[in-house]
Amino acid sequence: MENQPRYTNKTVFLIITLLCFILYGNTLQNGYNLDDAWAFQDKGDAGLVEGLQESFTSTFVSIGELNYGYRPVTSAVFELEQAAFGQNPVVSHFFNVLFYALVCYLLFIWLTKSLKIGWWVAAAITAVFLLLPIHTEVVNSVKNRDELLSAFFGLLFLIQTWKFYKDGGVLPIVLSVLFFLLSVFSKQNTLPLVAIAPIGLWITANLNKKRLLIVCTVFIALFVLERSAGSFIDLGETKTVHDFVENPLYGAHTGAERLMVATNSLGFYVTGMFSLNSFAAYYGLDSVDFLKAQPLYIVGFVSFVALGLVLLVLFFKNRKYTLSFFAMVFMTACLFPFLNLVTKTPGVVGERLTFLASIGFAIILGAAINSLIVKLKSAKSKTGIFVSVACLSAVTLFWSAKTIQRNSDWYDLESLMAADLETYPKSLKMNMIMGSVQYNKGVVEKGKVQAVGDLKKVELARSYFSKALETYDKHAVALYNIAWMDTYLLYADPDSTEQRWWQLVEMEVLDSASIVPHRITLLERQGNVDESLKLSMELCEEGNTAMGLTGMRIAMNEEKWKQLWIFSECVYADTGQRRLKLTEMWKRLAQKDPEKAKSFMTALM
Repeated sequence: MENQPRYTNKTVFLIITLLCFILYGNTLQNGYNLDDAWAFQDKGDAGLVEGLQESFTSTFVSIGELNYGYRPVTSAVFELEQAAFGQNPVVSHFFNVLFYALVCYLLFIWLTKSLKIGWWVAAAITAVFLLLPIHTEVVNSVKNRDELLSAFFGLLFLIQTWKFYKDGGVLPIVLSVLFFLLSVFSKQNTLPLVAIAPIGLWITANLNKKRLLIVCTVFIALFVLERSAGSFIDLGETKTVHDFVENPLYGAHTGAERLMVATNSLGFYVTGMFSLNSFAAYYGLDSVDFLKAQPLYIVGFVSFVALGLVLLVLFFKNRKYTLSFFAMVFMTACLFPFLNLVTKTPGVVGERLTFLASIGFAIILGAAINSLIVKLKSAKSKTGIFVSVACLSAVTLFWSAKTIQRNSDWYDLESLMAADLETYPKSLKMNMIMGSVQYNKGVVEKGKVQAVGDLKKVELARSYFSKALETYDKHAVALYNIAWMDTYLLYADPDSTEQRWWQLVEMEVLDSASIVPHRITLLERQGNVDESLKLSMELCEEGNTAMGLTGMRIAMNEEKWKQLWIFSECVYADTGQRRLKLTEMWKRLAQKDPEKAKSFMTALM
């Protein structure tokens, strides 16, 4: 039996917290980013009491007509934070790092108190988990507080479950149920724990059939309760409409293609936990071609399957490998929902989806590292120990540097997209996001009209939307954005711009009548005034007052006074109102161009 250091739980927590803030301290300078807008910043307006009520009676995601997801615990935590501190990104990121430290600490407690793992082994496992760069998305994104809370309560659930199995009693099983509910109502990613916990008890603890039966019965009931929660609470959920730009499996696909996506997905998660991948805030169409075999991911997939088979054989041959086998079961169960086999994952994959599964990864790697060091010490191999320590130090420095650098990428939306597009330049969604960022920086509001404030930014925005179209030439939003910018801001070739508007009609995104205003603007630019006035009048006669006013504006600019009068009759049926409007137009014109105003008045007389 190894000597156990005499460190108190408080000391361990302080050490873990210090390490977490050293590693993630630079996140405190970051602002809100990506999904933080709808997940956090849109909350807190109704007041604390009303906000807490809404947390438990409404969906987590509420964007326009899109409503889905039930995460009342996370929503309630956000409401409490805003009531106490307002919308302060420093505070929000501070709490994310603090919850990350708490998750690491609870992992250590579960390993030492529940699984009875030696202190040094538990410390190695916890250190691996804490240092994994793949956790940067979870810690940096305030929205991903749901992942942190879910794991936090999930570990408390495991601790109380093991306590009940060992000591019995009503309180541990009651607390186990409570923490499970808090976990899945933070985010449902911890649902696999209802299967992992009984399997873990059977593998790692002395068999107690009665208590194992109680655990299984309670957990089955909890699973059914969670799955049927929507039947008891009317959340007004609307179905999420996905298309294949988020995941190729949303389009037509074969069974073989689905298996390939699943294979690549598992390989992505495994290699990502080793930090062999470059990270991205979003994947989806063409960031990586998941329908084709990716060599690195195939290596990760084969390695995972091979290790699983080896541990399965060793488990039944030698109980010494119980912990590693359980860790493989843990990791597999937590990754399975995100392999795109049963359900399709928006974005295909994501670093945040490995958060719980990485506990199993950390157990396998941490235990292997500790075992290697112990064997080298027993063999008194100074060279081996030196090389091992040097390698571990190098990996620690590499992972730490990657984490700190990735934290800085999350400074704001522009810096994040810029970093990720360097690695995944074909990503449709990230090009669209970056285009929107540049557009908002380059365009200014002048009354009710948008105008170019920074031409370079506007042109850059168009280039990102064009890259999105290169990935998928029928992406309606990218096509519309380019057509609109070319019509009203950049004044691109009128013929090709009109073709884009007609393409949107062919795609049934717009109808032919709705693009007439844009066609009129293009005709104006070409100097084809008569055709633009004709189109405007056709719409005005159909009751489109806005197009009638457009016709009046064009007629005024071109000094076509007869057409101006005809349009005024179309727009203003009341004679008095018509004369009043024309008088107002004459007065404004007289201030700018007296000669033109005189011609206008003569024509009207």
